[in-house]
Formats: sequence, structure tokens, C-alpha cells
Amino acid sequence: MLCRQKLLFAEVRPVALTPTNTYDWFEPPWIGVLEDTRNHTLHGILRVQSCFRGHQARCYLKELRRGIATLQSFVRGEKTRKEYAILQERHRVVLLIQKHIKGRIGRKSFENTRHASILLQSGDCLSVVLDMPGLGFNADLAPHSLGM
Repeated sequence: MLCRQKLLFAEVRPVALTPTNTYDWFEPPWIGVLEDTRNHTLHGILRVQSCFRGHQARCYLKELRRGIATLQSFVRGEKTRKEYAILQERHRVVLLIQKHIKGRIGRKSFENTRHASILLQSGDCLSVVLDMPGLGFNADLAPHSLGM
């Protein structure tokens, strides 16, 4: 029955479908038609399989690319977060150093102002002026020469 369907599919004349004996089914002209039908069918099957395998490969490649992009974005995010944490730590350290330097400058300025005001109030400012380098005065001789 299956051979008869194949022959009908291959457009074989209906007169030839009347089997008289077994040899009539497999005489040389019908073997060629059966072989052509078989080759045509196999070619169609192979074409369908090839298209499906191509579809599977394209889907796999698309999924692989999506996974790669996700992994790259995760790695880039982690790297950026680490760099930002380091940047924040450096900024905090810079602010701390600035705070200490400003405090030291403020204390030094206050100490200089306090020292200058004490000298002014004590009246020893002349000896301080005479002791300043570059003026050419000798501090030991200056009070005697001025009559103090």
C-alpha cells in the first residue's frame, strides 16, 4: 500500500498500478521513478532539517550574546562601584588633611596674634624690633645707647 501511495505521489499512470505479479512493481522504469521520488523526499527532509538547525543556531547565538552583554554590564558595574568607593575614600582623606592643616594654620595665627599682643602690652616691643634680623642693630647695645 505504501508503494502505491509513493507511485501516486510520483504521478505514475493509473494503468500501471494494477499489479499482475510482483515483478511488475519493480521493473526498471518504475525503479527510476521510485528512486527520483525518494531523492526528492530526502532532499526536502534535509532542507527542513537544515533550516531548523540554522534556526536553533541563531537562537543559541542570540541567547549567548544576551548573556555576554549581561555579564559585561555586571563586571563593568562592579568595577565602577569599586572605583567610586576608592574615590570617596580619597575625598574623605583629603578633607581630613585640609581640616587639620586649616586648624594648624588657625592655631599658629592665633598664637602669633596672642604673642604679639602680650609683647605690646608688656612694653618689650622695642627689644623685639631691635632683635629682628636684617636691621643691623645689636640687641645688647641698643638699650644702653638709647638711654634705657
